[in-house]
Amino acid sequence: MKNDLEHDVNEWLRFVEMDMSTAHHLFKIMHPKPLEIICFHCQQAAEKAIKALFILKEIEVIKIHDLIILLKKLEPFFSVPLSVKNASDDLTPFAATFRYPQYPDIDEDITRKALSDMDIVVDWCKGQIKTCRS
Repeated sequence: MKNDLEHDVNEWLRFVEMDMSTAHHLFKIMHPKPLEIICFHCQQAAEKAIKALFILKEIEVIKIHDLIILLKKLEPFFSVPLSVKNASDDLTPFAATFRYPQYPDIDEDITRKALSDMDIVVDWCKGQIKTCRS
């Protein structure tokens, strides 16, 4: 892998780690828990992990937050498991929809699922990056 490309992928992964650690930290430490913000960070971590794959494959990063559309752009390069697609689909609304007061309440169960979905997407993306680097 080219040095510039590797650096760019690592930068995206650094931001993924910041969103992930923020989401997990806020869920464990804060009371009351800022559930909407935690779910937003879960979506952001997944989105940035997917976009790291765009960088890896030298695809132009598109500025959208729909994780399913992003994954579809990667299908010529990766076989995306159903579990990753389902987790991505469930995370997508947290990019914007749930961040405004008039939308449905988010409870701790929904937030736990968002944390789990984030881990599924990010772990898969990191696995793909590791495989491509080998």
